Amino acid sequence: MGFIMLDETDKNQLEQLLKHELKELTLSIYELKRLLEPVSPDNAIGRLSRMDALEMQSVNTTKLQNQQNRVNQLQKALLRLEKNYDFGLCFECGETISLERLKLKPESEYCVSCQQILDAR
Repeated sequence: MGFIMLDETDKNQLEQLLKHELKELTLSIYELKRLLEPVSPDNAIGRLSRMDALEMQSVNTTKLQNQQNRVNQLQKALLRLEKNYDFGLCFECGETISLERLKLKPESEYCVSCQQILDAR
């Protein structure tokens, strides 16, 4: 694999997009971690309210894991973009990923066609 040729404007735009997404996710992760503080069993919020709080904690734990995974993907994409290595090339077929797709999901590792095949498996 090699690299795709992005003009400086597209490269800067994608770099800023990646950095913005990373910043937003970092703030969101901070808030989720705050929400995941333990729910004390002796908390006088009532049994049902405590159960609701525990259920929300489970939902937030999953959300936190998903956001941490996305941060990792975005960081890898940013590194590939900065190094001009493999950014914008499909990991499956080696073809160029469309600029429109990269602007919507800059961490994309697969073109639309290959992603559809992988999702169908």
